[in-house]
Amino acid sequence: MSTTNLLSQRRRNYISSEDCIRVKTLRKHTNKTIEQIAKDLGLSWHQVQHVCARHSESPSVRTGRPPVLSSQQIDQLVAFVRSSYEARRMSYLDLSLDPFREWNKTKRIEFAQTHINWSLDDWSRVLWTDETWATGNPHRNTWVTRLVNTDAI
Repeated sequence: MSTTNLLSQRRRNYISSEDCIRVKTLRKHTNKTIEQIAKDLGLSWHQVQHVCARHSESPSVRTGRPPVLSSQQIDQLVAFVRSSYEARRMSYLDLSLDPFREWNKTKRIEFAQTHINWSLDDWSRVLWTDETWATGNPHRNTWVTRLVNTDAI
């Protein structure tokens, strides 16, 4: 047997938490062996043995750093931001406007209709540029503050 064949046989599908619970339940409440459980659920012997040895019956709580703010503190912070004009000045980046507004659509249609019969020579004389700009100053973003339910301008 080649090494690639061995590697492909060793790789198994991920066992879902539902399958882990089924394995643990069958093992605990029936007299089935690991081989019988593997055959019944369509898993490998090693997968069933691993679940029986290592996995708890219910998924564990996610580990990691606990939240810095409690839900009460978050509610107080939201109330503070909404309470006054000065607090609402804590802002975020403005969303870009939709490029396909009515006036923009009409301008594009007019351009397309006036240039529909241009030849390749006509188009080759056009100086193509991209729409970027560069200045010596750093780019300044526009920051706005809106409540969740308010519409963009």
